Amino acid sequence: MSVCTRIVRRPGCARARGAKPPELRRNAARTPLDHPVVQGAGAKPPEPRLRRRAGPVTLLPANHSIYSPVRFGSRAPGAPHDTIDQSTNRRRTRPARAARAAGGQPGGNLMQSKASAVWKGDLKGGNGTISAGSGVLSDAAYTFATRFEGSAGTNPEELVAAAHAGCFSMALSHQLAQGGNAPDRVSTTATVTLEQVEGGFAVTKIHLECSAKVPGISQAAFDEAANGAKTGCPISKLMNAAISLRAVLES
Repeated sequence: MSVCTRIVRRPGCARARGAKPPELRRNAARTPLDHPVVQGAGAKPPEPRLRRRAGPVTLLPANHSIYSPVRFGSRAPGAPHDTIDQSTNRRRTRPARAARAAGGQPGGNLMQSKASAVWKGDLKGGNGTISAGSGVLSDAAYTFATRFEGSAGTNPEELVAAAHAGCFSMALSHQLAQGGNAPDRVSTTATVTLEQVEGGFAVTKIHLECSAKVPGISQAAFDEAANGAKTGCPISKLMNAAISLRAVLES
């Protein structure tokens, strides 16, 4: 008994020796992302798919806003947050919400202090109150007489003098400590001069009277630190007035 074996060949499998495979089969073997399949004569190849960006993920601080997208790669401190939207694979820039809520830019040290004032009536017959956000001043009264006629009470220039004296004392203490001579005490009195000039009144000068007790420092080193504090004090930088200084080193 003989057994007949019938070999069934699939269409397209039998090819002459040396024949090239169909174009479709050769393109199908390529990577779809790099080589689109040819669909026919004159047909435009499909747009290549965008690859997802790969890279290390920056760890976020614990107080980071949940609305900020995940950031890829490293970022220099203070630079805008360069982000990748994973749904569209597009790059976009968004400032940190935490820094914006604090009123500053990402990576910066920004401190804000607030005070308020209310004035009622005209200039000479009216009166006002000043309050500080910290509560140190609460509805402190001031009038035209307290500001321009020397009557008892506070005025804006007195508050400026207090701010400058406090700022300079801190700045000088820092300068001395940076030089290796931490002071025992720094005392400063600021005198603000308000006078009438062309076009109205203006603060024309501020004089700082300072005395400090600093063990082991020379007079020259103390004078250098005092002058550095006078120019480097943030309130000094704010003033558009002549600032003079007399600094005394106590024995």
